[in-house]
Amino acid sequence: TASVTDHSYYSCFATVELTITVTDNVGLVGGNTVATVVGNPATTIDFDDGVGPVVGVVTYDFVLSDGDDYEGVLKFVVDVEDLAGNVLTITTLTEGFAFLDCTPPSVVSISADATYYAVGDVV
Repeated sequence: TASVTDHSYYSCFATVELTITVTDNVGLVGGNTVATVVGNPATTIDFDDGVGPVVGVVTYDFVLSDGDDYEGVLKFVVDVEDLAGNVLTITTLTEGFAFLDCTPPSVVSISADATYYAVGDVV
């Protein structure tokens, strides 16, 4: 399974943390677990070694340029390889949601109800 810790929206300067639980031994010897978020390598990948279920955490630190080409549901790929060489590819969350939003709010319109105001009037 894959889930996010805070089930939230992320800005272009946020850190995303994906918690991944697998039912098998996962060995990180040789760096055989690979993760990308929005097409970029993960900042950190940390899986416990041992008998499953094994929990791992993938983090990614967004920078402004990441949102230049993409906004919406967070896209990620985590390839987890067990000690026997079997690969599991994870691309969707099973719990929570993660949405990348790099667009600040903007003004649609501003209006006033009078043409002229005197000193002391509340606008």
